[in-house]
Amino acid sequence: NNNNNTLKFNSNSTNIVNYFKKSEFTFNHIKLSNELIFEFWQNYLTSTNKLEIPLHVICIGIPVTLRKQVWLQLSGAAQKIEQNSGFYQNLIQTICEDNSEVKLIEKDIRRTIPEQELFTTAEGLQRLKTVLSAFAINNPAIGYCQGMNFVAASLILYGFNDEECFWILCNLAEYILPCQFYTPCLSGLLTELKVFNCLIKQNIPEIYEFWLENDSLPLMINVEWFISLFTKSGAQNFCDRYLDIVFWEASINQQDNEWNSSISHLIFSLMLFCWQSTILQSIDSFNYFAEFCRTLPTLFSEQIIDQFDIILLDFFGKSNKGYRQIKEEIIKIRQELKKSTT
Repeated sequence: NNNNNTLKFNSNSTNIVNYFKKSEFTFNHIKLSNELIFEFWQNYLTSTNKLEIPLHVICIGIPVTLRKQVWLQLSGAAQKIEQNSGFYQNLIQTICEDNSEVKLIEKDIRRTIPEQELFTTAEGLQRLKTVLSAFAINNPAIGYCQGMNFVAASLILYGFNDEECFWILCNLAEYILPCQFYTPCLSGLLTELKVFNCLIKQNIPEIYEFWLENDSLPLMINVEWFISLFTKSGAQNFCDRYLDIVFWEASINQQDNEWNSSISHLIFSLMLFCWQSTILQSIDSFNYFAEFCRTLPTLFSEQIIDQFDIILLDFFGKSNKGYRQIKEEIIKIRQELKKSTT
């Protein structure tokens, strides 16, 4: 779907940026009632055969009261818990305070969401330390990477118990996020930053040129967004909807047998840049530009969140098929980047 060096995310829009320049949302679709959405997810949770979830349903968002249960199912954590009874309890017995990873975690947890009362208490800090230490011991090739602490802390705040947090974190790192996203050398993360750089160049070339003029590239600004899955810098409602899509992707990729192929961190980042592209292109100071970019995930108001399903549907082409087509295009960019570095 490339034309004139612009990545088109659906056949009805010549450039995603144009969508955000409209004075109002004009996409015609049937708004499902809250009752129907709630009923759908209740049926999903109780059904023995997990059917494919329509894009327009997940884009509306998972009901708050069901979100925890749905995330456990979509992420595959519920299945892991059922298949590995007692594993986590035995694993945490092996945590050694002298372990280098555990010592690093000990330093980081006190800097993790300190504005949340839970993480000013010994109980909250110990829970976070235990989950992260268990992950590092169970995944020695990955160990502990900065950014995981914010993901784990957010899961605890969502109400997951420690074992549930552990398995969600394992599945994110091992199966859902791109390969080597969390590694000591962060090679997978760096690849994703380069992919995002390509998407900016294709969709908002003016911003890309601004970065070049300042001898920089739109790489490092997104490190915090990607590595913490927006949990460090995003507004709560933004993070909720982002993780809805991440875990929905996990279920889609499981059906397609395409592990480690999540693209939602790229799509959400590109949405943020497109959303504020007019303002960004008017900024002359690179330092102010960079600082404004870092705050983008915090700027989503309730009004924007209420229209999130329309925004996401426009990006994804209004269907699961549209999502898969976008994923194929992004996977091609990943492959091309890997070839160029070998």
